[in-house]
Amino acid sequence: MSVGVFVAIRGPDNSFLLVKHAYGERKWSLPGGKLEQGELVPNGGQRETLEEAGVIVQIIRQVGIFSLRKTFGIAILLEGRIIGGKLKPDNKETSDCGFFKIDELRQEEIYPAQLSLLMWADATEGRTMSVYGWLSVPPTPKP
Repeated sequence: MSVGVFVAIRGPDNSFLLVKHAYGERKWSLPGGKLEQGELVPNGGQRETLEEAGVIVQIIRQVGIFSLRKTFGIAILLEGRIIGGKLKPDNKETSDCGFFKIDELRQEEIYPAQLSLLMWADATEGRTMSVYGWLSVPPTPKP
């Protein structure tokens, strides 16, 4: 089983940083990818964000751990904030990056699991306890 780590980074007006994949379906995604063997989860999120979007992030909290049926066995969602670097795609894995509001995204432009992760990050803003379970669309966090 593989473990994926993704980072939700809030921008202006409740937008989130997304990267556009330069391979496969070329859809938008949160910065993230496979956790390397022996790598700590926050370090993996920082590495993936720097590689894909060119920015250095501080990890603020763990939003949740979700079971996935496709791609990764487990997805760990973190929340971070930009503390350095310059926003730019790496032009290998990603072809573009920018901030988007959830309601501005068309479903065909973003992977369904990524949309769900975005919705979970948004729905759990300000919470200190992580969410655990199946990745659902729409999110169903309990107060």
